[in-house]
Amino acid sequence: MGELALKKHFRVHGDNIVECERVISYITRNAVVHSFSKTLSSLACLTVDLDFEYAGTRNTWSIEMFPGFSKDNRSQRWQSNIFDALKANGSFLDETPDVVVTNVDNGKETVLFAIEFCSALQAGNQAWQRSGRAYSIGRTTCPYIYIVDFVKYELDSETRERKALRFPNPAVPFSYISFSKQTGGFVAQAYVQAEEFRITDKVFESFDSEWFSEQLVCDFIFEKMLGVSTAQTELKILENNFSVVTFLASRGSGANSFTVDDWQAIFDTDADILEYSKDKTDGFNFAKKVSQKSQTEAGKIGEFSSLIRDLSVGVASKDLPFGLLPTDKISAFVGKLKEIYPAIASEFDVLNSISEDCLVCMIKGFKPRGDDNRPDRGILPLVAMLTSEKVYVLSYIYGPLIERNYRLLLSDPIRLSEISGFWRAFLSLSDFLLLDSPLLNTSETINKFIDNRDVKQRYITQGQTGEFVIPSISNIPIAYHEDDVDTVLHYMFSYLLDNTFEGMCNPPGGDWSGLSVRLNDCEYRWLSLPRVSNASKRPDHVAELFILDSKPILFVVESKERGNDLETDIGVRLKGYLHWLMNFSPSVSKSAGGEWEDTDENIDVESFEFISAGAFINDSRYDNQRILKNSKCDLLFLFTPDETNGFWKIEILANVESQEADKIKRILLEQLACEDDGIFITVSTQLDN
Repeated sequence: MGELALKKHFRVHGDNIVECERVISYITRNAVVHSFSKTLSSLACLTVDLDFEYAGTRNTWSIEMFPGFSKDNRSQRWQSNIFDALKANGSFLDETPDVVVTNVDNGKETVLFAIEFCSALQAGNQAWQRSGRAYSIGRTTCPYIYIVDFVKYELDSETRERKALRFPNPAVPFSYISFSKQTGGFVAQAYVQAEEFRITDKVFESFDSEWFSEQLVCDFIFEKMLGVSTAQTELKILENNFSVVTFLASRGSGANSFTVDDWQAIFDTDADILEYSKDKTDGFNFAKKVSQKSQTEAGKIGEFSSLIRDLSVGVASKDLPFGLLPTDKISAFVGKLKEIYPAIASEFDVLNSISEDCLVCMIKGFKPRGDDNRPDRGILPLVAMLTSEKVYVLSYIYGPLIERNYRLLLSDPIRLSEISGFWRAFLSLSDFLLLDSPLLNTSETINKFIDNRDVKQRYITQGQTGEFVIPSISNIPIAYHEDDVDTVLHYMFSYLLDNTFEGMCNPPGGDWSGLSVRLNDCEYRWLSLPRVSNASKRPDHVAELFILDSKPILFVVESKERGNDLETDIGVRLKGYLHWLMNFSPSVSKSAGGEWEDTDENIDVESFEFISAGAFINDSRYDNQRILKNSKCDLLFLFTPDETNGFWKIEILANVESQEADKIKRILLEQLACEDDGIFITVSTQLDN
């Protein structure tokens, strides 16, 4: 046994409590834990105190979890913002990772690394949806890992049967490797084995399970928090990252995309991917597929698409939404643009002054009502990671525009980028914009060319200080939100209550990746959960309580910041969702201590008792009995923070028409040794800030 070290203090700032807990699970996964305790260190923060051995080293760590970031699109949650340390180093997009881990010492916090977790399908444009996060964090040189559950199946919305597997374009995982080389930092995709992955599947006959990086991620986290070199671990993660690139490339035909040999040559020689694309003797052109509806909405898009197909060079794959316009084709490109858009012909002359190649990126950008099409905000960050943020980029935008945003684009693009993270992604990484877009609520189609080089330079010239230190953030929030309701519910279900299994916890920002129940010493799990089904609604929390002599109780909860936000009949809809879902066979199952296996076993919903609940911050202005009646929940949990005395008071209201609900209320109060008027969950540990 190693010698006990001095206690070190860390913090995990997360999008929600689930993301924070995932970091804890990576730390303890391969550790020999001598002691483990979990307490509230403030009304908003959970703290884990650990005495453990890892890789032969004895450690005592205190890790405080800060769920719920301060974000620009919501009221400020904390008195200061952990992202200030990253913004000071050039992180300028409105994109945040799932967690940021810091070391706390001497009244200061030092950012150590950031992580994004992804349990969603990685295919099509979803594959680059989060590239903005990797780019924005990675350009600061803060280490960043994008952890991907591999592999995820898309399910039929009606039958929940698996569809054919779809994979991301190899350029997406390769962009992380490329960006690491550009910045001299560490930005990587780390693939971990998902519940449904089966190496025996013919699809994976060329896949090696050694490419999974779960253990390497554990090692990286431990090494980074211990303050020792992570160089070898980073190298191995990047090598595994590249192995997945070659696996994905091996599934393509090669006629219209890079082959395994192409990717290997670029990787081995550190070749510039644009120069490689131009020099490729069996290359291909860029050919963006555009729906007929979009071509109708913006009348010249078909002509533009044909033009760029004729003059461009494809980069990595013709299916990606960008291609390279070589310098010697720019004059011809400008001439044809003037024919397509004669009303703005003179505006294109500035392109003739470009003495370098230019990437052309075709972006729909906006949905039919003008709101953001989220995957599209990742296209230009993907381009910057794969190539360089300094390459000339012309963004062709053809989605419908909101008039006030268009007017602001013309009059004050900096202001537009400040109020819209979506526009910031376009304006910060485009040298030129060409709009061929319908203007919403009018009959007008906008044809406009914009020289945006000054705006782009304003952003990409933001440098790095190399210092990721800020004054330690107070763990007392400015205000209490839904994050706190979710955190305390999670604390109750996962730690305080005996004979309880937390089957799902999905606060805002969660991934809704699955629901588990336990039955007869087996865990059954349904994956890829839709948000709604018919008249039902996916719960925020599901906990299985083994507190009755007969059936286990499935406790389904909807959490809100305010009681008035609970929807009418939500209690019925929560139960309806579980009844609907459990009518299908689980995706996978495992016995205690076993591995996940596919299953077609049916689970009888009659094996469970169902109790619905709403949970929210209590407010004397609202009639809670009316809320209980309208919501048709069996129980309501009313959260009242008491900072003066350091506890959450949680009152429970039971539906008078349900004897079962009142019985469950009494059992919960008894288990937690509380008075009849509520549960008191106290703050028992206070860390020094």
